Amino acid sequence: MGESAAPEDIEQLVQIAEGNPLFVEELAASLAEGIAPGAGLPTTVRVAIASRIDALPAEERAALLDASVVGKVFWRGSLEAMDHDDVAETLDALEARDLIRRERTSSMGGDTEYTFRHVLIRDVAYGTLRRPDRRTRHAAVAHYVENMAGEQVRDIAWLLAHHWREAGEPGRAVEYLLIAAEAARDSWAVEEAIRLYDSAFELASDAPSNVPPRRTASRLPESPATVRPARASSTASSNLPVQ
Repeated sequence: MGESAAPEDIEQLVQIAEGNPLFVEELAASLAEGIAPGAGLPTTVRVAIASRIDALPAEERAALLDASVVGKVFWRGSLEAMDHDDVAETLDALEARDLIRRERTSSMGGDTEYTFRHVLIRDVAYGTLRRPDRRTRHAAVAHYVENMAGEQVRDIAWLLAHHWREAGEPGRAVEYLLIAAEAARDSWAVEEAIRLYDSAFELASDAPSNVPPRRTASRLPESPATVRPARASSTASSNLPVQ
């Protein structure tokens, strides 16, 4: 924690953290990154994380907040899509502060993947953003994922649905919910398909001014409970007795 940390601060840190490893780490980092000796320490882990985020240099803070919009997992290109400069350097700085970690492999082909060190860091960062700012950033992320998806679109349609919904575009979200539901149905993941169809029904009914296009609406089953894998239906039909 450095020579500037007074013994009484260290003792207070241990008492406040009450054995919570993440809280100990965040409090220690707060002391190391600039809380003046003798100043009051944060009394909850969320406050400790928020204090660290607020103390970051402007570009690092902005990048961390925008990364939180993507999720616990995010990609370098998603920040570039939100008009950040010197992204690699900024991410290196955030990794050096142990706020994020670079992954050896990436689920987004052709891009570098990162994760927040702890989901609470992501949640606190996301909660810092104003709602209007979240919407514009979710839209930017959705565009990025669409551009990167290629033939993987069925595999990550759920992610696109999430970002378009949070961007205030329910019509687009419903379209991707249906793609995800159909993919789940065809994979015999019936319960997952029903859940996704339920979400599509709910979103379409809650946004009458943004009704999905007719071709999309026609793909909604009469009831999510009637969903069955296409292969199951065809097999059942072939087993019917000949009249």
